[in-house]
Amino acid sequence: MNDEVGGKSEAKLLKAHRPNTITDDMALNEYEYVQIPPLINQPCRLNFTFCNPDTKHPQQWKPVGAWGANASAFGWIIMNYADCGMQFFAEDGTFYRELRFGGPIGVVKSPAWTPFGRPEGKPSDDKKRTQLDLIIDSLMDSESPGYMKALYRMITFTFREMKAADSSYAQYINTIVGRPLALVNIGMSLELAAAPLENESDGPQLLQKYTLLDDSTPESTNRQCSVPVQIGDTNRSYDGLLGFWKHTVEDNPPKVLAQRGGIDSETLLKTFDYSQLYTFWSDSENCPNIQEITPDTLKLASFYITPDEPVQDSAGFVPIDPEEQSLRRNIHIQAISALIDPFTAVHAFTSILPPQSITMPRWSIEAALSKMASFSHLGPVLVTSNVPNTQEVFKLDSEDDIRKTPTIGNIGLPVLDAAQWSWLQPYVDDKSDPEYPLGAASGGHRSSDTPTATPESGVQMSSGADPSAPKPPTSDKQPLAATPDHIPLALLPVDARPRFQSAPYLAVEGYLQLSEPLADSQSDVKPKIPFTPVTE
Repeated sequence: MNDEVGGKSEAKLLKAHRPNTITDDMALNEYEYVQIPPLINQPCRLNFTFCNPDTKHPQQWKPVGAWGANASAFGWIIMNYADCGMQFFAEDGTFYRELRFGGPIGVVKSPAWTPFGRPEGKPSDDKKRTQLDLIIDSLMDSESPGYMKALYRMITFTFREMKAADSSYAQYINTIVGRPLALVNIGMSLELAAAPLENESDGPQLLQKYTLLDDSTPESTNRQCSVPVQIGDTNRSYDGLLGFWKHTVEDNPPKVLAQRGGIDSETLLKTFDYSQLYTFWSDSENCPNIQEITPDTLKLASFYITPDEPVQDSAGFVPIDPEEQSLRRNIHIQAISALIDPFTAVHAFTSILPPQSITMPRWSIEAALSKMASFSHLGPVLVTSNVPNTQEVFKLDSEDDIRKTPTIGNIGLPVLDAAQWSWLQPYVDDKSDPEYPLGAASGGHRSSDTPTATPESGVQMSSGADPSAPKPPTSDKQPLAATPDHIPLALLPVDARPRFQSAPYLAVEGYLQLSEPLADSQSDVKPKIPFTPVTE
């Protein structure tokens, strides 16, 4: 009797807990089937694209098309191993400035737009900071003395892991200096294809702790689920990501930025934390500014943009304008600033969707590389002849083609005969700034009479200068140095044989620029004004 009652109780218990399936021969707690909840079984897509700040709506980002103005890159970096530094270029390939190791804080910053001068259309107000300025300021921060050195080592190591540069790069001048890297803004978002699905089961339902859409109401205890996203891959050489910077914590998720009214594009760019670089090749033990990418580094929350809206006091719906839909979609773009290889695609990986990839347009790469200049510092170098006096007509401009620019004279230096070189000699006009101490800039010369070498550097004065003249007054606080003008000089190749020419000698320091790629044929560049060496 007891066995019969026990059997009926077990059968009743099995029926109460058995799932609604076509078979019922499973024992208690041994289920052959599983039901996927709607939270997982939801169609969606990963939006992954280059982006820039939206000029019409500065508080949000806007995807960049393949043929947009200044598509993709907002700056370029070339590793200058000859000078132990990094050269920074603007989005169009114009040289901006250089950082080299040395100085009191370990990094020396060259004046902006030197040696080619400020291009037309570039703002003269240095208070307006671009993304390139923000990155340079972070590398120059005295509170992070090892930041640039760690970044320098990281980039050098990644070059060994990445595939070789594209063969088309060999035709550009700057191949002799180093490999170019692009600074880009990458935007991503997780968009649902339809409104979130709901559990339509008529049986007992468990309490749902997570939601697909934001349900941040005071009475709600649900949390919006987020999906980890990995950008780049250390095990795949076909991926071009080196590292990236994120927004600060208080400015994420993107809706926080969208809700902050009255901000402009410059304020939007300042929300990036350029003091923390995330990469697969981190050096966090020696430099806390470079952190390793982990599964929690980037996460995306889903959103849904409805194509229509209900009409008030009506049962109908009205479609939303496509432009308005795009604006609502762009609000959810989560942007990062990335350092990438311009010739290689960058990939995004998730655990629920196929990988996505983006590649810089070929035309934007070629347009920037064709404008980049290839040069490096050289000096102090002792020469046996004086350099010519400067003239305003020969002042180097950012738009000048060094191969066609006339030279004021020439200078003899030992260089490689397989290419055409130019010497960019700095000149400082002391009449334009009477408080500027002559010679504070390397190679500073007066714009009239005979050039004068720098006495503070221990260089012998050239002819025409009075050694007994009083030195410029010095003080604890030196005035800001004026940016010198640079004049191109043609190079006369000399060998290393000693000839013991008569003194005086002159110490010069300037830029040695490659005028043509090594693969191109040489062309003679004759000085516009005959050059006569200064003699006693």
